Amino acid sequence: MASAATATGQADAKAPAERAVRGVVWGPTLEPVPNATVTLRAADWSVVKEGKANGSGQFVISGLAKLPTYCCATAPGLHSGCEWTPASKPGCPAYVDIKLFAAALIRGVVKDDAGAPVKGAQVIAAFDHAGSLLQSGRLEEATTNEEGYFVPVSYTHLTLPTS
Repeated sequence: MASAATATGQADAKAPAERAVRGVVWGPTLEPVPNATVTLRAADWSVVKEGKANGSGQFVISGLAKLPTYCCATAPGLHSGCEWTPASKPGCPAYVDIKLFAAALIRGVVKDDAGAPVKGAQVIAAFDHAGSLLQSGRLEEATTNEEGYFVPVSYTHLTLPTS
């Protein structure tokens, strides 16, 4: 963004430089994802601004006072992806590649340190990118049976609580 002009036509040195984020949304096999929704988020996970990728998976979101902390994308049939927004100089857009993940089913057996199955363990599925679970607003859980087996959970990555 050009700086604001004063009544005399001089550039106002106090006007902030506009920031922008641009990039490409990629699918699981590195194909561009057309029309993905791109959401820029602050460190507290609040939405800064949203936009759409074009038919080639490319996006540009401009008019930002400062760069957001995260750049996230979603598309039907794929799990969301989030990346840190890299630093860039004012007037130069930050570039972000965002990879979306294929849906996956997770199933297995929870065992204790001695190798015995754990009955009643709670298994929680989550993404490996900071905050993606909060973005989707969904928490997938399963509880193990007598043999320690848990019902399939449909997320990409798995975390087990320590307590």
